[in-house]
Amino acid sequence: MHMNNIDYLTGILSRGGLFSQYSATKSEEVQILFFDLDNFKTVNDMYGHQAGDDTLIRFAKILQEYSPDEAIISRLGGDEFVVIIPSKVTRSDLETIARDFLNATRNLKKESRVYEIITCSIGILTDYKTGDPLDTALNLADKALIDSLFEQHRFDIVVNLAAQAGVRYSITNPGAYIESNLIGFY
Repeated sequence: MHMNNIDYLTGILSRGGLFSQYSATKSEEVQILFFDLDNFKTVNDMYGHQAGDDTLIRFAKILQEYSPDEAIISRLGGDEFVVIIPSKVTRSDLETIARDFLNATRNLKKESRVYEIITCSIGILTDYKTGDPLDTALNLADKALIDSLFEQHRFDIVVNLAAQAGVRYSITNPGAYIESNLIGFY
């Protein structure tokens, strides 16, 4: 793999590597998880850029540890990461994967005081056709993530914009299921 495809800091795929791997995916549909580290700028401001770098490296390790083996893991830049699962998984499995990422991120505070303020938001796009542009998928997953930030501490489902003209549903029961392909976790 070309060195430009690897993120120099975390050792996972860079944005360019993500696009390369996505274009080589054999699966017809993928599940896309878009991550944003909340309060990351505060870590840099309070503890310095080395602490920020250490946080990014540690979060990349969490993604590697809790992602399915076939997942494509990437740092888009800054504090944004993406995991693409090139296989069909159930909604329940995706919820479990997302909750594992969130719990692992919350547990970072046990490792270092620096991590006490770090939380993570996740936007998920399900059943995305691999023939469609990855930029579109990332924008949709990012929208789910942004919407989840407005629903703090609630499991938020954002109904597929194309199919439902932007109608949005939120539920407090994480076990509930609504037919949709955008999900947000906070």
